[in-house]
Amino acid sequence: MEEKKEVGQAEEKNSIQLDDLSEEDKQLLAEIDAEDMSEEDKEAVAILGDNEWIHADYVIDYDSALEGLNLAAKIKLGAQRGLQTIGLGLVACWFVWPAIKGSKGQDTALLIVGILVILLCAYGMYAVWHFPKKHRLQNAKKYDEEKTPCTLEVFRDHLVVREGEETTVLEYDNKTLMCYNSDNVLLITYNRLDIIIIPKAQLGDQLDRICGVLKAKLMAHYLIKGKQEEKPFDKVKKWFNKAK
Repeated sequence: MEEKKEVGQAEEKNSIQLDDLSEEDKQLLAEIDAEDMSEEDKEAVAILGDNEWIHADYVIDYDSALEGLNLAAKIKLGAQRGLQTIGLGLVACWFVWPAIKGSKGQDTALLIVGILVILLCAYGMYAVWHFPKKHRLQNAKKYDEEKTPCTLEVFRDHLVVREGEETTVLEYDNKTLMCYNSDNVLLITYNRLDIIIIPKAQLGDQLDRICGVLKAKLMAHYLIKGKQEEKPFDKVKKWFNKAK
């Protein structure tokens, strides 16, 4: 108890001493703190200004939800589903010849097996893409019907997202944290499959500031997608222009 009391007295003493500082001394302390900041922190602070945080309210509509869900599916599962499709296609091709051979040689069993495998692979390729798409359409409709009020708060070290009664706090140094700036939404992903969809149109005048802070803090984890994304040909063209 005595130790806690002493700590409390020390904190109170430090607080009083800071309050007693002149404006010049406070400014000097602020400059010292600024010198200790990284370049990313300095850029974020410059964007945040005196308010030190950015607040924006939004509601996820159908089109924004669908764009965000489609982008998340492409980023997180696109390669996996592509490989599944290729694998099923190869298996189907492998059984084309046995089916043809069975029909020519009057081997009914071989013909039936070949046709069944080809049909199953065709259905598998259809299911790999159709049912996830159907699920995304249902989820987008659910977002639109619920009209859950959401809030985004951007700070220097972290961001806070509130969706109804659920609150998510994300530190910028979280290695799984990514932000994708698409045509109409900001898609924030973290952990393995967790996503946050933010309609850009509802951020108003705060959009540029929010994107500026996220870009400064996340750096390589902040990516441009959609029509504004730099295509491979554009990168090659830019490289040739620099080489001239």
